Order: sequence, then C-alpha cells, then structure tokens
Amino acid sequence: MNFCEIALHFELASKHNTPLYSSSALRYAPEYANIEQSEIDMIASIGPGLFSNYGIHQIEPIVALLGSQVRKVMYIGSGQTDAFLILFESGQTASVHHLVVITSIYQLVIRTVLAWNLVQMRTFSLMPFKIWFVSLNPVFHPLIPTKRSPL
Repeated sequence: MNFCEIALHFELASKHNTPLYSSSALRYAPEYANIEQSEIDMIASIGPGLFSNYGIHQIEPIVALLGSQVRKVMYIGSGQTDAFLILFESGQTASVHHLVVITSIYQLVIRTVLAWNLVQMRTFSLMPFKIWFVSLNPVFHPLIPTKRSPL
C-alpha cells in the first residue's frame, strides 16, 4: 500500500465514524504482561531496521509498559544507527537502539526492582505479511462502513 491508499482508508473510516488506527502487535505481546509498571526502573530496547520504518515496534512496548508521559527525548545515534534515550515524568528511563541489519530480533531488557527480565521476539520475513495484507485489503475495505469485524 502507498500513502494515498492508506489515507483513503482513514478518510473512509472517518466518514463512517469507524475507529481505525495503526499499531505494533509487539505492544500486546504476552511476554511482558506480568511485569508491574510501577516496579520498572529502566527498559533497553534493541531492534532491527531503520527507525523510520521499524521504530513503532520498539516504541509501542515501551509506551505500553511506561505510559506516554515523556519529559525528555535525546538522540544518541551515531549517524549510521539510530538510538534514543527517553526520560519519563515518573523518573523511569528507556533506551531505543536500531541496529539496522545486525539483528532480526526485537529485544527488551527490563530492569525492575526485583529482577532483570529479557524479552526476545524473533522477527519474520515481512514479505508474507505484505502479501497477506494486500490480499485481504479488498476484504476489509468494504467492512469499514459496517463497523463490524470480519472475525
């Protein structure tokens, strides 16, 4: 899909008052469902790809775990790899590192007051997903006006 096609989906959803949003499935990963937010001291996130394409997959889990009340964001990248340091209003911190082609694993190191937690999620080739999404696009598009899930 290109930008114009995506914009049409959002326009159609708005016209029919149907909620539509973009997110990363990693936000809902069960691997960190039992980690208590108030006990988190820091998160270090490492993932593949360019921030402009894959940043959402690191930011979403951090926001799910620490919230969105950010005090400060500092770019600490090298020019060849993007990296950020995030300071939250709560005093908790997170770092985000994009290693471009070195890894195919999304990894969160979560330090709580009780323990260190390592969460790893292997990525898959995006080509099958892209083919699946594009092939289902004609199926989902007519459902927007109905406000009904196909499942």
